Parts: sequence; C-alpha cells; structure tokens
Amino acid sequence: MIGNRSATRRRWLRSCGSVGVVGLAGCVSDTSDGSDTTDGSDRNTRDLAFPPGLSADGLDDSAALFDAHSDAVSSMSFTGEYTAQTRRTDEATGESVTLGTESFDIRAEPDAERVEKITYDGWTGREVDKRIYIEGDYGATSDGGRMTHRTVEEVLETSLETMAHWVQNVDGDYDGPETTETGDVHAISVTAIDTQRLPGEPVDEEGTILVDEDGRIHSVRIRKTTDREDVRLELDLEFECSGFGETTVAEPEWVDGLENTGHERVEIEPGTAINLAARVPAWAGVEPAAITGLENPTLVLEAGESYSIGWSTGDGAAHNIQLVDENDEVVDDYRTEVVADPADGQRLDFTATEEIAGYVCEPHAPSMNGDIEVR
Repeated sequence: MIGNRSATRRRWLRSCGSVGVVGLAGCVSDTSDGSDTTDGSDRNTRDLAFPPGLSADGLDDSAALFDAHSDAVSSMSFTGEYTAQTRRTDEATGESVTLGTESFDIRAEPDAERVEKITYDGWTGREVDKRIYIEGDYGATSDGGRMTHRTVEEVLETSLETMAHWVQNVDGDYDGPETTETGDVHAISVTAIDTQRLPGEPVDEEGTILVDEDGRIHSVRIRKTTDREDVRLELDLEFECSGFGETTVAEPEWVDGLENTGHERVEIEPGTAINLAARVPAWAGVEPAAITGLENPTLVLEAGESYSIGWSTGDGAAHNIQLVDENDEVVDDYRTEVVADPADGQRLDFTATEEIAGYVCEPHAPSMNGDIEVR
C-alpha cells in the first residue's frame, strides 16, 4: 500500500534528520558494478540516446527535459514518491531542529482515468494525511471534505508542478550513463539551483538526476543550504518515479463510496474582501462563507469591479500572495512580501481584469495556487 511506504519513509526521515544527497544517491541502485551493460542484456549503456534538453555537454535545457518527462507520464501509468524536509541550525549553539516534512505518493493510470494520491504535511508539528482517489467522473477523499481535484489530469498536474519547480530551475553537468535496478539511465550532477524557496544566501547546492533516453525521470535528489543571520537552513528533497507502464490502480480499501467530482466555481460579489488561510500544501478559504473550507478555491470575478484578497492566518512557514497571469507572471505588481507572520500587510486591493488568471504563494507555488476567472 502507498500509505505504508509513506509512513516508513517519514519515520526514517524524522529519525535520521537531514539526509545528504550523496547518501541518498546510493539508494538509487546497489547493483551497478561499473560495467556498461545491464544484467541479462548485451546492450552498451553508452549507446543511450539523449532525451530533450540533455547532451554530453550537460543539462542544456532543464525545462525541455522536464517537459519530456511530463508528456511521458501524462499518458503512461506510473508510481511517484516525493519527500522534502527542511532543517534549521543555530550556528552559534549548534542546535538543530526539523521545521517540517512534506511528502506525497501517487499511483496513476491516466488511460484508465484512475489515480490515488496521499499527501502528508508535517510542517511545524502539523501532521495531516490526506488521501484522494479519482476514477473517471467520480472520486473520494479520506477526510470527508469537498473534492479539491476533480479529474485525473488535475491530480497529475498538481503533482508534476511540484517536481517542475525544482527540475526546471537547476543547472547540471553530465556524468555519463549508469545502470540501475530499473534499467539504463543518464546521470546528471546538479551544480546550481535557481529557486528562492529557502530565504538567505545560498552556500551549497548539489544533487543528482537520473533520466532515461525517453525523458522519463527516475530519480531527483537535491540539497540546498542557505545562511541567514547566523542561522543555517537545509532542504533535502527527493523524487522517485517507477513502474512506468506497469502500475495499476484499484479502488483503495479506505474509500467508502464515490461522489461526482463536478467542477465547482465560486462567484464573488464586487467589493468583497476575500480572506484565505496559508497552510501548506494549499490555500484554505475563510471568507466569504461560500469559500469556507475549500482548498485553492476558483474565484469568479466581474471585470472592472474592485476586490481585495489576502491571508490572515498561517502555519508558521513563510508565505506571500500575488496575482498572476496565465503565464504565471505577476500582474501590475500585485505581490506582497514573503513573511511568516501576516500581520496587516498581506492584502491586495485590485480591480479585476482579464489579465488576472490566478493567485499564488510564491514560496509554495506548485501547490498553493488557485484560479481566478474574470468575466
């Protein structure tokens, strides 16, 4: 079961603390003996074709590499696992504490329109397991709440966005072919990570990516370390993808009936103050009453009318809110500062225009984002 693997991995992370990339890389395969062929095959790994974005010179286009992976898994069954853990160390005292762990596991059969995803959030001691299962036009969640994803495509898109946030923002050198338990892959050594999820000045950025010749990413290991005012922050991140074309998904035992997942959009009256709670992995609706309890609610606004949007409560992590267009670019500088305490400065007063397509938390953009429809 997915849940058993998740619990085991989380217990291991909590007991071991921050896991180094070098140590994690050894988990990818213990079968390679330095030879150029996979057991039972006479194929030379050095004959591997390069996927889009990768060449012998290195990672030429990380976005193209990830797009190839996204295209492949969007039409092929697979199993995916993701874990990220952040630790803070006081450099004066040497005291280290785990700020939180977040992870999800996903099993998907896109062609059969079936997917199961389990999300875990352990930030600042807040531990929540949430499960979602979708089969065609029907689905279920483990907490009995409203469906936050309505289609298999939405679940896949959200999961892939988390991975894209990292893969599309790295530079890397080509380390050559490798043989793993799942086949022959190209190895990429991460040399730089261009993302600001951790505040402070970067002091160390490293990792590894394993990808096959079809562009399917088998593994991503990243460590990013920053320093800020005598505090060191370390993020260890891990993605695993496997079971390509072999994963099957059946209705889980925890499902107690399926409901129609029909898409729900919320019309907001002009002049309304939209209030949200910032809680990884999603925005939670607070006011008006029509959005209360909804995660990343879709807001329907009237063009030319005035609104305000912001967040008044959080989970202790650093957040902001910004309004973006369909290309995820900030519209008219509608953006607040990234803070852990919202105080009074996390609101945006704006006029609804067709350019505005969504609201986003910049540090947690892959999962904390909602649509805005202006008509």
